[in-house]
Amino acid sequence: MKMSKYFFYDTGVLRSILGDFSGNSGQLFENTILAEVKKILSFHGIEEKLYFARTATGVETDGLLSSLNGKITFFLEVKQAENIHPKDIRHLKKYVHESENSLGLLIYNGSQCKRLEKYIWAIPAPWLFA
Repeated sequence: MKMSKYFFYDTGVLRSILGDFSGNSGQLFENTILAEVKKILSFHGIEEKLYFARTATGVETDGLLSSLNGKITFFLEVKQAENIHPKDIRHLKKYVHESENSLGLLIYNGSQCKRLEKYIWAIPAPWLFA
């Protein structure tokens, strides 16, 4: 099942709604990264919708979007951590392995682009802002 996902471009409003004014949280990091992905697409004139996906058994991915020609599906997972652990891609693996013509992208707070599996890559979040 894919559902629309809403993002807060003003994270101060998001923090107010959540009642969380402490340091950075994974939820805030995820919102910020996915909002930036939307902005980058919009800047380039791409009006592709960014969805959230979850199966009936609770397997979810933070983002889902299609290439311009609709031939490739990108599944996104966002992690605030600087290091990657195998459990970080367990949901991506399920989506990528069950979908034809798909890629999994783990956007994380590290510094190296890494190939994690045949169709799954880790991309440093700062690269989105370069």
